[in-house]
Amino acid sequence: MRFRLLLSLILLTSSLGCGILFPPIVPPGPTPDPPGPIIPVPAGAKVVLILHESQQQTPEFSRLKTNLQTKSDVASYLASKGHTMFVLDIDSTDPDGKPLETIARLKPKIGMKALPVLIVGPKSSAGKIGEPTYVESLPNAAVAADVLAVVKKQGG
Repeated sequence: MRFRLLLSLILLTSSLGCGILFPPIVPPGPTPDPPGPIIPVPAGAKVVLILHESQQQTPEFSRLKTNLQTKSDVASYLASKGHTMFVLDIDSTDPDGKPLETIARLKPKIGMKALPVLIVGPKSSAGKIGEPTYVESLPNAAVAADVLAVVKKQGG
């Protein structure tokens, strides 16, 4: 009889949330995802490369290319920081008809991404692009300021 009375008292206090004998059981909340690895972005001069298919060039892309390669504010900024800007057709070849070494080296990194693709990487002492820190497709509506924002996030 005492056991039933004690058990009833325990159940009553725990259901009322009094927690006199036992604290209420609170289920754990969701745990946040662990942060991903922090990849350092090297500072310094960059090579900014846009690979595209010239047969699929749109007026918007022509405008973007012009704004990146002429005396615009974005082009001036890139030059002032020592960055080099290239816009190349994905099928560009050297004088012997072989694919350009840089494009051949970067094609596996591009994978199946839609063209045009923006690639940013450190500039080597020879002026070539090192291991890319950014490789992504450019949206059709991209403007020069969008490219500049990516370059700045990549340490430029």
